[in-house]
Amino acid sequence: MSKALSHFSALAILLVMAASPAAQSAPDSGTAMFRANPQHTGTYDEKAKYPAQKERWRFKTGNVNRSTPAVAGGVVYFGSHTGYLYAVDAATGALKWKFETPGEISSSPAVGEGTVFVNNDAGFWAVDAQTGRQKWMLKTGEPVAFNHRWDYFQSSPTYVGGTVYFGSADSYIYAVGAADGKVLWKYKTEGRVRASPAFSDSVLFTGSMDGNLYALDAKRGQLKWKFKTQGNAFFPLGEVQSTPAVADHAVFFGSRDGFLYAVDAATGEKRWAYSHEGSWCISGPAVWEGLVFVGSSDGQFVDAVDAKTGVEKWRQKMTARVFTSGAVADGLVYFGTWGGEVMWFDAATGKPKGGAMAEAAVQASPVLADGVLYFGSDDGYLYAVELEAPKQRQAITLDPKVLDAYVGEYEMMPGQVMAVTREGEKLMAQMSGQPKVELLAESESRFFITEAAAEFEFVKDASGQCTEVVLRQSGFEFTLKKIK
Repeated sequence: MSKALSHFSALAILLVMAASPAAQSAPDSGTAMFRANPQHTGTYDEKAKYPAQKERWRFKTGNVNRSTPAVAGGVVYFGSHTGYLYAVDAATGALKWKFETPGEISSSPAVGEGTVFVNNDAGFWAVDAQTGRQKWMLKTGEPVAFNHRWDYFQSSPTYVGGTVYFGSADSYIYAVGAADGKVLWKYKTEGRVRASPAFSDSVLFTGSMDGNLYALDAKRGQLKWKFKTQGNAFFPLGEVQSTPAVADHAVFFGSRDGFLYAVDAATGEKRWAYSHEGSWCISGPAVWEGLVFVGSSDGQFVDAVDAKTGVEKWRQKMTARVFTSGAVADGLVYFGTWGGEVMWFDAATGKPKGGAMAEAAVQASPVLADGVLYFGSDDGYLYAVELEAPKQRQAITLDPKVLDAYVGEYEMMPGQVMAVTREGEKLMAQMSGQPKVELLAESESRFFITEAAAEFEFVKDASGQCTEVVLRQSGFEFTLKKIK
């Protein structure tokens, strides 16, 4: 988490953000992949379990880290723009091994059969998960031309029953034997393949920069159908970078044309298209309980859309662009932003619940395992943050006469003020630009709020008047001095 208070430009996380859980679990401890499962729904069977939110460790690569981690068997595997694939101990952050490739890695590794599989524009590698030694390597073709910027991510491999599927910048979708690297089939598209293939019911779904979503027979590589995005004036192809998610017989994916799409998994017929009003939808959708969660680029928001109708259920404005895919766990949904935050929300309502910080943009999608949040950042670090389990807090009733002692304005830094007011028998707090929240008393000095896991400790002078308040939230502690 950031040590620089300047990252809290408007204290947006305070009072409306706080601690809770999310994770990348897999079907078993020896298997892991991008978006949690072959269907890429981004749903994780994890809960936070630590008494307080804190940074467990950070691992320095010294270069941009946009590879979403894969966690299996107590080891965190991820790539970096250094060109290395890293294996780091999940408990300590100690390096177990690193494997060098001749190019930047911005794809997520997949783990299966005791092997780590990783893709970049120079080829595809299978590496022993214990030793970091190469098992085999497949040379892919030269990247096809791409005339636009923001080509940030490579296709991540999907491991299913002895076969690894991935897309390549050479325009092909590959199916490869996990044991020997033998190409079982490959299918040519007309653009770079940056989306990660999703697998469901023996069908492989993936998008291409040519603006199509492809459905292929997973065994033979034969085309079942393809769906063409609408495109727009700036991006007539409607390039598909967003990794598709498959759920409830539908495929959900985004496009550079500013739409989030739902198509029938069997036929490829469009069910609905939800407009981001021209803002790219690069984020891979997460699907949970009939809702589809996705981030928006220039629109700078995350939202939840009804999976059946495409009607927006809730939206939260973010501080910056969102390229990351959402992760859902224990009723919460997590997203990283260009502003360096990972924020999480109540998945059903969109209510803010927590946040963690890096020193630069978070482009790697958030991942959790065993109550720990993992995410990479452009600042050159991979972060491991222990998440706080929900607390059972009991409010008490204070004599209304003592509430006036807390009333006033408390300043952390110029322009960042918390106003504490009394409304009848309630004590209310409001940060600049944020809604009011009620402070609930645990004692005459300690208060909390239900909107987020925040604790307020008021410090009084000899006369009983409050002089400052210590605010503890999301692993941070701030002292706000009374100014009025």
